[in-house]
Amino acid sequence: MIRLYSISWVALALLAGCQSSLYSDFYDKPKSLPPIGSTIDLHQTLFVRPGFSRSFIQYGKAMDDRGVYQRQPWCQFYLYESQQALQTERTILPDQFTVTESYQWVNSTVSPPIKVASTSAFGHMFHHDVSAQTLKTIIKLESDKQPHVIELQCAVFKEPYYYNYLSVRDIQKTLGEVVTLHLK
Repeated sequence: MIRLYSISWVALALLAGCQSSLYSDFYDKPKSLPPIGSTIDLHQTLFVRPGFSRSFIQYGKAMDDRGVYQRQPWCQFYLYESQQALQTERTILPDQFTVTESYQWVNSTVSPPIKVASTSAFGHMFHHDVSAQTLKTIIKLESDKQPHVIELQCAVFKEPYYYNYLSVRDIQKTLGEVVTLHLK
């Protein structure tokens, strides 16, 4: 009994050691968040088309919302503005924003669930539904020059059961050279 107990502890220690080596640092881990006080430098002018309050970035490029592929990571600067402002095209100018808060959020969708086949330990095949949802990292922003730019949302359309939110490194890769995220 003692031998089995000590073997279990050794196996647990080995597994714990392996798990920590999966990520090179904290910011590579899914669900990592940019700390408060970090800064975000926008290097180019972004355009917001009429009727929308956001400007999209994907694959390191500024994009129109109609070109965003939701099953790949994307980010969007989100504006808080009047209904009257929504009637014209607007811009977000190059600026430095300070991170005041960051958190994760799941947006439910009304799209049909995805069927997934799996096999039980006894060899039986069964199907279950997995509803994909938008997994967002919301980064609240502050700028004296552009107070109407209130947040940067970065997201991907995935299965929430796996908690595969974007990591900070995923966000940096998605933003590319359009935006630089300086971690505090």
